[in-house]
Amino acid sequence: MVFLEDFKDKLDIGTSGTRIIISEGGLYVEGHKGIGEFRGDSITFYLKKGELKVSGGGFKITCISHDSACVKGKIKSVEFE
Repeated sequence: MVFLEDFKDKLDIGTSGTRIIISEGGLYVEGHKGIGEFRGDSITFYLKKGELKVSGGGFKITCISHDSACVKGKIKSVEFE
């Protein structure tokens, strides 16, 4: 699982409960600490360690709670900072 190991420290997998699931039609984020920015073509989630920036198009938030969110739309890029 080399790919997972590359992101393990940023996502703090196993201790913070952060989960990110990306599919053709959107993404699901569990364990975020808030949304920093939302536009139709980008969204930024605050994580325990850094930020998750997602770019694409036609984004719509379809479900949201204090620590999870579902976003539908076309994803072009995902960046961890």
